[in-house]
Amino acid sequence: MAGAHGTPAWPVLPDGKAAACPQEPHRAAPPEHWSVGGLRLSGARPACWPEPGPGRDRVTRLDLAAEPGSLQAARGLARRRTAEWDMPGLEWDATTVVSELLTNAITHAPAQGPPAGAALCVLLIGGQGRMAIVVSDPGLGAPVRRAAPAVAGFPGEAGDCGSLLAEGGRGLYIVDGLSRAWGWAPLATGGKAVWAVLDHAG
Repeated sequence: MAGAHGTPAWPVLPDGKAAACPQEPHRAAPPEHWSVGGLRLSGARPACWPEPGPGRDRVTRLDLAAEPGSLQAARGLARRRTAEWDMPGLEWDATTVVSELLTNAITHAPAQGPPAGAALCVLLIGGQGRMAIVVSDPGLGAPVRRAAPAVAGFPGEAGDCGSLLAEGGRGLYIVDGLSRAWGWAPLATGGKAVWAVLDHAG
């Protein structure tokens, strides 16, 4: 027997009661959180996330204050790790992405300062020819990629990259261009983490 619009009618038992709805095959629920460097991020870990490998400690965490002076320390860490992890071709990309993500975190940090346990931090993870960069902050607002300003001579010539690494999300165009993938997730402890994965070509 057919139902309305030619769709199959739901089976009816002899006593006039409708048959029970068949259950779907069991599917594992997606993970609620995943952990890296002491942070618990909501959702599932990105598929392109690097694995350091057994016996290789390639996870570095740097806790920072929400002040401009923290940028130099974070950039220096990125330079050292790209050299130590044999990824010299990623030095410019890594320091640029760290600068942009940390600048956004500092710019949008709450005026009263972060609550206990929610200070800014930078994580660097290396493995499988990739480097992941994570910057956490106590803010909850999603990062927004906005239109990039026109910059004469960029890319390909010596342009004013500083104007691209600007407040308001325009620098996320650089992050998008340099990264294999990037995104963000709320933290289980409050705040958020913004991440990017870079490929090492050399």
